[in-house]
Amino acid sequence: MIETFLIELQLIRQRFGIYGFFNISSLSIVLLAIFLGIKLLLFSNSHYPELSLMVSLFLLIVGLCDIAPSTKKLFKKMSIIRAFFPSIKIYNIKKYFVYKKIILSLMLIIYGLMPLKWSIDNTKFFINLVSILLLLMLINSLFTIFFSKNIKDSVYFAMRILYGVILALNIRSILPFELNLILKSGNLYIIIFIFLILLTGNFILLKLETKV
Repeated sequence: MIETFLIELQLIRQRFGIYGFFNISSLSIVLLAIFLGIKLLLFSNSHYPELSLMVSLFLLIVGLCDIAPSTKKLFKKMSIIRAFFPSIKIYNIKKYFVYKKIILSLMLIIYGLMPLKWSIDNTKFFINLVSILLLLMLINSLFTIFFSKNIKDSVYFAMRILYGVILALNIRSILPFELNLILKSGNLYIIIFIFLILLTGNFILLKLETKV
């Protein structure tokens, strides 16, 4: 997997002409400043629950819960790497592209939803919110692996709409329950246990994808 990652990184550098220590370091500093600036801008005040719900909707909309690559897209990426580097084993290439999206998605989700000020309530809210996105990942991966692309796309579109509607109703206090209070409630150990189950389930499902 590491070998495939280094090759893909090299191809990206060639495609965008990113060479030399200065160019790479400058790009890294700019990207880091953007990510840190957005984070501080969003969560520098005390409205973490409300803002994190909106951020989670944005992460869902941009496709971070769509982690399992389709067979056609996976085959295309594997063919490109294999054509230029025939010495790399097919299994290693496939394993890399299967796990790449979930690792990147988890990093962005955790970073995007992580509170700046930690408390028991914020910790519960954070883990519960990540668990919801993990559940949506799991559902989407099931439809990606076992159903057609059209069905999978329809399900993911429906998840986005339903999630957005629930948040809109929550903002207007129309829901029969208080979503913010639910996400802050519960035993912390049980919340962490559920999070680990959903996280493990996603990786197990993707492991099945590497054998398909």
